Formats: sequence, structure tokens, C-alpha cells
Amino acid sequence: MSVRAKFRCLKVEDYGQSKKISLSVVTSGPCGGDSAENRSFTQWTPSGEIWMTVDNPHASVQFVEGREYYVDFSEASQPAEAE
Repeated sequence: MSVRAKFRCLKVEDYGQSKKISLSVVTSGPCGGDSAENRSFTQWTPSGEIWMTVDNPHASVQFVEGREYYVDFSEASQPAEAE
């Protein structure tokens, strides 16, 4: 199982050794970039937020306010089968 979502980076807060990254699902319309892809993502995921604190400087510089990112969700492990 996997699900792909599309998020926009809203804010990058610098705390010295770490950065707090705030993202929100993309929207369509004038404020959200009215692309056909964004309209499609908005139809199925109309709202959502992610925030994370990143300590790795090589990872944190990848996030830029206003840019869009795909987020892929997949199950981390399979549950043990009942015996």
C-alpha cells in the first residue's frame, strides 16, 4: 500500500542546529498555483498539515518556502500474521 500526497512548504524556522519545517497540502486557485495536478490532489486531499524538526543540515536545506514536494506514505512493516 502506498499513497502519494503533494505539499507546499509554508515556513522554515531556523533554530541554529535544527530547523522546523511546516508544510500544508497544495490547493488550487490563485493562491495555490492553479495547475491541473494541484486541482487533482486538492480533490482527494482537501486539507492536511505536516511539521517536522530536522537536525540534518544536508536535509533541511532541501526545503524552501513556497516550493512543492511529494510525500509518499507506505507501511513501515507488515503486522505479524496470526498463527
